[in-house]
Amino acid sequence: MCAPASLSRPVRTSRLISLGPGRTRGCDCVRGAKARLVLRCFRNLAILSFFGAATALSAASAAAETTAISGTAVCNSDGTFTLTWTITNEVAQDVEMTETSVTGGGALSGLPMQLPAMSAAPYPSGIVTQHGIATAHVATLTVRANWADGTTESIQGSLPLPSACVRAPMEVTAPEPTVTISHCTAGASDKAAGFRIPSVTGVTYLVHGQQVAAGPHPASDGSVVVVTAQALPGYALSGQSRFTLSFTKRACAKTVQAAAPTGLRSSCAGGVSDRTASYVIPKVTGVRYLVDGKEAAAGQHDAADGTNLVVTAVPLEGYRLSGPTTFSFAFGAPACGVAAAGAVDAVGAGLADTGSQVPLELVVVAGLAGLLGSVLIMTTGRHRTGRRSPGG
Repeated sequence: MCAPASLSRPVRTSRLISLGPGRTRGCDCVRGAKARLVLRCFRNLAILSFFGAATALSAASAAAETTAISGTAVCNSDGTFTLTWTITNEVAQDVEMTETSVTGGGALSGLPMQLPAMSAAPYPSGIVTQHGIATAHVATLTVRANWADGTTESIQGSLPLPSACVRAPMEVTAPEPTVTISHCTAGASDKAAGFRIPSVTGVTYLVHGQQVAAGPHPASDGSVVVVTAQALPGYALSGQSRFTLSFTKRACAKTVQAAAPTGLRSSCAGGVSDRTASYVIPKVTGVRYLVDGKEAAAGQHDAADGTNLVVTAVPLEGYRLSGPTTFSFAFGAPACGVAAAGAVDAVGAGLADTGSQVPLELVVVAGLAGLLGSVLIMTTGRHRTGRRSPGG
């Protein structure tokens, strides 16, 4: 049986000493026979149990109102995810967060972290970043919370991810191809015309609709080359995508000489014209001929008597002319318009109609010479006849 005075000391001690949830130092003197002693002991036990339960509840609250973890995912241009985890301390105690594990891969930054105590919203929070997640369907972050009173707990947050991260097109710029103009030194070409296609990641080039490799390509002098740039899958072009490359005429031209055309006058035989006037255009590589400004093909062409023609030689592309380039022809009156038939003459540059008549002086002299010859023959014949007559 307990003495009444001794009951108060265990009760006060019991209120001050807590051994954790469900563990308290109780009254061990409930052995009296009197009912009031029994009631007093039960009352003390009830008081001690209340304070013990309050102590256990206080310790459990640190674990019940634990830190919250939430997350968001962002798809990167390289096809991976970046997760941002937000950790919020909802307990009125300072807490230290340390990493325990992650799923989904990638690299983690932001741990460990310290969060201060806060008894009401807004609660303090910290950011943890998870980089480079490629193929996971669900990403998780598990951290260990260490509160100031020594309580620890593992806290986990999870975040579902899309089945795939659609890669955003990467913006690229297509440089313009460089142009090389042909060059001529001392009459010989020492640099041919061409262009160079640049090498750019994510860009391909087409020339007149056909894909071409990066590097040098030949071009013709005087030509125009159209180059188009296109973006490869996963890329997007910015800026100019169509380029027109112009190449000047050949810098080193070959020198040629234009042959002179020839002209023929008309002819007359027995009072009838047996050939009309004409001219012949020669065939020379690198040269074309113009007659009165119009191109004339190589070969023979008819001309009208009494007309004048001008033939001009013009160089083709890549050639230059040396010597005369202009030739003039004058065709005289019709050959059958005079008494005597003219001979067939070749005419060249600056040909003039001189006619085909025999000079009058030559005709008179020839006539007199013939008459004198006839008189001499007749006189000689008479002298011979007179000598034979006397002799019978």
